Amino acid sequence: MSLKWMKEVDRKKILDSLSGTKARYTKSITPAQGKANLIEVMGRGLDLFEGQPDLREEMATFYLRWRNHFIDAAAETRGRSVEIPVHRIAAAASAMSPSLLGEVNLVTVLNMTDVISRDLVMTPSLVRRTRDGILRSAAAARKRAAKAEDGPAKVLSDLAAAKELDAYAETFKVGQRINAMDPRSRMRAIAGVMFEEGRTPIHVSRQWLFYERAVAVLLGEIEPHQALTDTKVRPFFNNIIDPTDSRKLREVTIDFVMTDGFFNVKGFRDVNSTIPSVGAGIQAGLRPVISDTLRVLMDEGWGDRFGVTTDLEFQAIIWGLIRYGKRNSWWPDQEIIQLKKLS
Repeated sequence: MSLKWMKEVDRKKILDSLSGTKARYTKSITPAQGKANLIEVMGRGLDLFEGQPDLREEMATFYLRWRNHFIDAAAETRGRSVEIPVHRIAAAASAMSPSLLGEVNLVTVLNMTDVISRDLVMTPSLVRRTRDGILRSAAAARKRAAKAEDGPAKVLSDLAAAKELDAYAETFKVGQRINAMDPRSRMRAIAGVMFEEGRTPIHVSRQWLFYERAVAVLLGEIEPHQALTDTKVRPFFNNIIDPTDSRKLREVTIDFVMTDGFFNVKGFRDVNSTIPSVGAGIQAGLRPVISDTLRVLMDEGWGDRFGVTTDLEFQAIIWGLIRYGKRNSWWPDQEIIQLKKLS
């Protein structure tokens, strides 16, 4: 790939990303160091929960609360054109989980479930909303981007994308059944419904493929196991479906938040942070190590100290402490920090 037409700052970012920075960052971590980092998180958590016992309960019941939301959503679909069972809603949420923040994912899957269960058709106002509010606005954005580009290849790419979006907008017609549309179109139509009904809008970006897979499982076009395509996604689904771990699988969900905790990076990662993020491939490879570490910590009695009896509740507490630490000023510094420099 030629970097000729890129701005200097963009070129530097790409070259830096190709230089192995992420790999160097992860070489020195050991399971013992990762375990020590998680213990530090838990120690702070114990101090925090002494004054806020309800917070501990809220974190520990994360998966139970999600399951209960999905039970209620499934019940609301009974008697409608499309009845959607709990396990399909949980699979849809799990399929979207790699690309969405938890709060956004929950709202999105509940909205999707409601819209799909009503088997709606395209109305004149909905056609206008989808054409103008979503597709043509996206086309206009690409045209504006083309004017700002300084490289001919990117300009042509933006203009071609804008032309395609304008043409695609014309394919939406009054009277079309949304659920019967092709996956790409019905997802845009569902987004249009959410805009029209004043719901939390779908985040229109690279997540479309995740959305389309979620809709397919909600409609029964694919089975839940076909939507669970990632080593983070399947445990997430199982934890929601069985939040008491009645089968004693001791399965835990490991995502980027948990990996950050393993590396002692606290809170939200600032886009301008000088601390490199853990690469996706390395993060996925660490999941078994971090999962085993959590189970060892449970066996050493840390679960008892937090008042939980399952590994998934234990993981949910640690996830909450890491995920919300900076937002609520739980950590001593307000910037993203490494409390222990890796050697």
